[in-house]
Amino acid sequence: IINAQDMVVEDCEFSRTNGTGPAAGIDIEPDFAQYSLVNITLRRLLLEENDGHGFQLVLREWARRPTEVLAPISLTLEDVVTRGSFSPTSVSHGLQLTMVEDNKLNQQGSIVLSNCIAEGTNLAGLQLGDVTVNSARVTIVDMQIINAAQSDMGAQYTNDPSAPVDLGWLGWDLAANNTEPPCGFDRPQSCGG
Repeated sequence: IINAQDMVVEDCEFSRTNGTGPAAGIDIEPDFAQYSLVNITLRRLLLEENDGHGFQLVLREWARRPTEVLAPISLTLEDVVTRGSFSPTSVSHGLQLTMVEDNKLNQQGSIVLSNCIAEGTNLAGLQLGDVTVNSARVTIVDMQIINAAQSDMGAQYTNDPSAPVDLGWLGWDLAANNTEPPCGFDRPQSCGG
């Protein structure tokens, strides 16, 4: 999903995705700063045995959005189950949200995970990377993380591969855009949200 408004996906299964990366069950990743992710609801989905993450949200392009095209993200996941991985060596979290956005333009945005389950993941059940106080607000309600971080191969991707939840700076903004990291290092005051 790269550009959507008023979108509802419900009662679907996205499983055993592999091949071209990111090989996620669902990948929400705008290609251009002008794209919108507004009023999107994903409800009662099964994301099982994908080679990548069960669910992935990457907002790195939005860090460059000018105010005239800004439409803050509004995304809700309800009753979404991510389970397992197709490959025992895949770099897979149950749900991965990476919001490289420290421009203070998306503070009105909202991402809600309600009654979601991450089970049997290779890495953390939930990873929130590059979440800053200037990112969209993330709300997590009644989430279950079961038997997460089953693989020990993830040390290169997460500080603690045996953790059910991974919070931290991934460095994608720095690597992709040759800019300052959104939080961490010399900017710890901007981490959070």
